Amino acid sequence: MIRIMMLSAVLLAVFCYAADQLAAKEYLPPLAGAYEPAAMKQYWLVLLKRGTNRTQDSAAAAKIQEAHMRNINSMAQRGALVMAGPIGPDDDLRGIFIIDAPDSATVSQMVQQDSAVITGRLRMEIYPWWTEKGVYTFK
Repeated sequence: MIRIMMLSAVLLAVFCYAADQLAAKEYLPPLAGAYEPAAMKQYWLVLLKRGTNRTQDSAAAAKIQEAHMRNINSMAQRGALVMAGPIGPDDDLRGIFIIDAPDSATVSQMVQQDSAVITGRLRMEIYPWWTEKGVYTFK
């Protein structure tokens, strides 16, 4: 629940920031030529989707979820996990991670250690995601 509230707060802050910029007519320049890699910070967006093996009984599913949460907390303690949380309603997309790592292979290795991915309850999709340095500080 706390992670959902954190994600909601970040999204609200982003929308408020954008609204303030538009109201002040200080919006970003057109995209053509505006992308400056040196001014950007890359993160990794991991989409956690419903896996192909969701046949576990409730006791087994609860153990998988406990181990899933331990993996999330471990990634956060190592400083790699910026944000995580479930997605609703109950459909194919189940949750997201935003991870600070040097490359997608590192991200894949971290997420493949997750019990929900190992057991097939979840599958992952990894995408690079950038934000302007210093604008959205997560750590």
